[in-house]
Amino acid sequence: MNKTLIAFLLLCPLNTLAGQANDGFLRKMVQDAANAQIPAGAVAIKLVKLRASGSLLNDRQVGVHFKRGEDFSGSTLVELEIGNRSRWVQAEFRLMVKTAVAEVNLQKGHVLGAGDIRIATVAKKSLRGDEPTEPKDILGMIVTQNIRAGQALVMRRLKRPIVVHRGDEVQIVVSSGGVRVTSPGKALAAGRTGDIINVSRGSGRKRGCKLRAKVVASGLVLMELGNTSFSRQ
Repeated sequence: MNKTLIAFLLLCPLNTLAGQANDGFLRKMVQDAANAQIPAGAVAIKLVKLRASGSLLNDRQVGVHFKRGEDFSGSTLVELEIGNRSRWVQAEFRLMVKTAVAEVNLQKGHVLGAGDIRIATVAKKSLRGDEPTEPKDILGMIVTQNIRAGQALVMRRLKRPIVVHRGDEVQIVVSSGGVRVTSPGKALAAGRTGDIINVSRGSGRKRGCKLRAKVVASGLVLMELGNTSFSRQ
C-alpha cells in the first residue's frame, strides 16, 4: 500500500472519514429542507452552522422539521426525526436575497448609469431595508456619499436630480375620471420626479389658477382632480 495513503489513514482513521462524510450529508439534508421553504423575496437559504453529528444518521432515514413560522434569518433549532425518536439541534441560517450593488467605486455627485450597477446575492441581515432590487429604479440618480465597489446601493445615499426648476415653462396634465386635458403653465418651485410642487396655469403674463401638481418628467407635471384645492392668483 502506498506509504502516503498509510500515513493519511493513521492520522485520519476510516471511522473519522465516514463521520465527516455523514456530517456533510446531514448538513446538505438540512439545507435542502430549508431551501424547500424559501420565504418570498429570498433567493436561497444558506446553512452556516449545524451542531449535530453525522453519526446520528446511523444508516437510518432522517426527517428534518422546522419551528412554525421559521424565517431562517439566524440561529434557531431544527428537529431531526430519526426512526421513532426526534432530537432538536442548534443551527444557524443565512437568508440570501438579491440587491443592487455598486459595480465600481462611486464618488459623491456621480450620476448613476447602467455600468455603475449590478445585481448581487447578499445576506439579508446585512441590509437595512431601503435597498432597490432593480437597477432601473435608480438609474439617473445622484450619489450623495462615496460608495465602494460591491457595496449595496441604498436610497438614503442617493437622490433624484431636479428635473423642473422654479420659473420653468411646463405642460400641466389635468386628469379626471379617465379624461385628460393639457395646458401650459409655469413652475413656482423646483422639483424632482415624484415631488408635488406649485404651478400656475397659463402662459406669458396670462396666469390663472395656482395648482398643486406632481412632477412626472422634465417640463411635465400631473394634477389628478379629486380633493385637490386650487386658487385664483
